[in-house]
Amino acid sequence: MEQPPIACRYRFSTEELRNGLRACRKTSGKRRLLIVPVIIVLVLALTAHKRQDLLVLLGITIACCLAYYFIIRRSIRGSPWCDQDVSYVLDETGYIFEAPSIRSRVEWPRVTSARELPSGFIYFMGKRKRIYIWLPKHGFSSPEEIDRCRALIREHIKDFRGLSS
Repeated sequence: MEQPPIACRYRFSTEELRNGLRACRKTSGKRRLLIVPVIIVLVLALTAHKRQDLLVLLGITIACCLAYYFIIRRSIRGSPWCDQDVSYVLDETGYIFEAPSIRSRVEWPRVTSARELPSGFIYFMGKRKRIYIWLPKHGFSSPEEIDRCRALIREHIKDFRGLSS
């Protein structure tokens, strides 16, 4: 007997984007990208001969962090579905993303890997994992739906790591 589709519904907001970005960095190894600039700044700071050089480096670091923060906020606010309810409906063939101005279907073979985190699931598409889909667990209607989602992912995505993996 075929199971009914699984729905994950939530409000797409800057907080959800941050959660998705954190999940992406934790699972895809993108954190290493942040380590390199920090090491460069530390080396330059240690080799700075004057206090003024150190303050300039600190100022540049703070400016870069603030720029990154505001770019992320601006990009989400520019999204057509910012602060709108979105849904992902998962079934045996793939999933459908629905927002007020868009509806798109993705088949399971397009998803290259998936991870389960305590707060949700993240799907990656493409070899470099540049495209990801964030499904927060609070968007599911019940714990049984989360279990069904986990089983569906495990069945269709070869590179899946769950919490117990």
